[in-house]
Amino acid sequence: MLVFATGTDQTGHHPATLDWDVLARVEGTLAFYMPVGALDSITASLTSLGRDPREPAILVEQAGVDGERVIAGRLGDIAEEARAAGLAAPAVLITGPTVALASVP
Repeated sequence: MLVFATGTDQTGHHPATLDWDVLARVEGTLAFYMPVGALDSITASLTSLGRDPREPAILVEQAGVDGERVIAGRLGDIAEEARAAGLAAPAVLITGPTVALASVP
């Protein structure tokens, strides 16, 4: 299963209207578009509700265009890794079993 969800609401903040409990329990891959402004709260919401912080996660900045950059890590520390790498929007956060199969440059 693949679930697409917004990473920020119309104000650029954590999308509170998402059902975080359901997202944390999905036995599949989650893809959040435009997550950069709420990355800490996204990962904290998922892990505090039971999603494994050791789950593989990647962030793809500038996906599909020149300058694309991929940052790989674990759900529990991907926000910190993104900050350390200076990741900027636009980006996509992908986490779940599919990420473990990804070939990351």
